[in-house]
Amino acid sequence: MHITETHKQKLLIEKAILYISVFIVFIVSVLCYTLKTNNGNLIVSDIVVESHEGFPYHARLYQPVSASSTKHLPAAILSFGKGCDRRCGDYAASALTKKGFVVLSIESFGQGKTENKPDYLTQNSIDAGYKYLSTKSYTDSTRINLAVWTSAAENSLSAKHLSSFSSVVFVNPDKGLLRRIPDYVHVCSVKSGRDDIIAGTDTISFIKTAFVEEESVSRFDAFKPGLLLSFHFLQIILLVTIIICAADLVLDKRRSTI
Repeated sequence: MHITETHKQKLLIEKAILYISVFIVFIVSVLCYTLKTNNGNLIVSDIVVESHEGFPYHARLYQPVSASSTKHLPAAILSFGKGCDRRCGDYAASALTKKGFVVLSIESFGQGKTENKPDYLTQNSIDAGYKYLSTKSYTDSTRINLAVWTSAAENSLSAKHLSSFSSVVFVNPDKGLLRRIPDYVHVCSVKSGRDDIIAGTDTISFIKTAFVEEESVSRFDAFKPGLLLSFHFLQIILLVTIIICAADLVLDKRRSTI
């Protein structure tokens, strides 16, 4: 099969796009890993936390690499409202783990991979998470904190261990729950229009103030979820580009042998 100069140029361009896309995907993957693990100082694991009845709550555990049985670290449980799952904790966990916290972002009924509530269940996700962290050799059971968002506050109010937490923060709880919230709970109301990234800088500052008496927070931490989402979107586009270019090159090679 005769190959014209125009066709040769097209093949060269496709090869260049293919190689560049592969290179960028590699770089973006490294950046995603760096952002997600705080430059490799954080171990992120998707786990299952079981209630005492054996019901599985899916969760994401964030551990500083310094966590060990000889170093008891403070801990925090994160629980989010409707439309969220365990992955929504990435931004807050990043800020807390920098302060030496072990963080557990746990799903409630019907969220993510966690099934709807069965009739036999008596232990909710907050109690299950508290039991899980309090039994770990690398956590300090006297310094376990809790932060919940919006509709997750109702689930938290029924937790038997609610008063056992070192500090409790409710972010934008439903107004109908305000009268039922105990005095020891810190209520954070995010200003309208500023909670697009699950709460933003204001909420992280509030939580860190309640947990570790830290008033300031890096704005970079607040924008990490948006960066990660953008990087993942870019990876998808590049992977599609790689597949198209590779398929076209393979087909062209087959045509040239005919």
